[in-house]
Amino acid sequence: MLKNIYVFLAILLFASCATTQHKDTLSTVKDAKLKEVLSKALDAMGGYDNWNNIKSLQFDKKTNLYEASGAVEKATDQKHTYTFHPTNKVNISWKEGDVVNEMLMEKGQVKKLKNGQVDTTAKSSSLKNSIYASTFVIGIPFKLLDEGAELSYEGTKVIANGKKVHVVKAVYNPTTYKAHTKADIWWHYFDEQNYQQVGYTVQLHDHTSYVENLSFDRVGGFLFTTSRKSWRVDDNGNKEYIRAAYEYSNYEVK
Repeated sequence: MLKNIYVFLAILLFASCATTQHKDTLSTVKDAKLKEVLSKALDAMGGYDNWNNIKSLQFDKKTNLYEASGAVEKATDQKHTYTFHPTNKVNISWKEGDVVNEMLMEKGQVKKLKNGQVDTTAKSSSLKNSIYASTFVIGIPFKLLDEGAELSYEGTKVIANGKKVHVVKAVYNPTTYKAHTKADIWWHYFDEQNYQQVGYTVQLHDHTSYVENLSFDRVGGFLFTTSRKSWRVDDNGNKEYIRAAYEYSNYEVK
């Protein structure tokens, strides 16, 4: 998740400080190449310590989910508001016809509202998974330093769009870390030259997805994705069909 974004001049003032401080954060990373790639990726995307000083983030997110036939399965237009200080809160809202939906999380408690009334049919586990997924993806690569991710460097490769990238593998094990709800494996792709996060592959229990970040907007020194697409892929990584398209806009950070 992204947090408080400073004006560009402030980012310049904190840049060298942020680089030094996140070296301490990476002190447990033993592999020298992995540490180098993560350090450069964190700086390229805006700075780890700057990220951790963010108070709040707000943005609009449009999502189209597609069936294998290409037909639109579902379309949503959401407003995301994340507050990090002084307390941690998440509010995701959208309309379906005349109904205003809200997913809320505060102090680990979640609920869903419909036109201001608690939706008693909403499952807590599903709400948490939706919120965690949204906040995790928007926070890459910073979220890679959360406790419990087993990280390794897998060298370079050329991904489907022709870019040559560094590959960082992240394994999540819920039997070891209770904070992990699923045993997922991610391969994160960082541009070989500028270390920007250009996509990832994620292996879930029932399918594998390949995701590309297609466009970006630099706001206050942080690089935000503005367009992202996700494809279902086969066991060899070949694209089968486009599963989702995401558009992000109106980033506002305090």
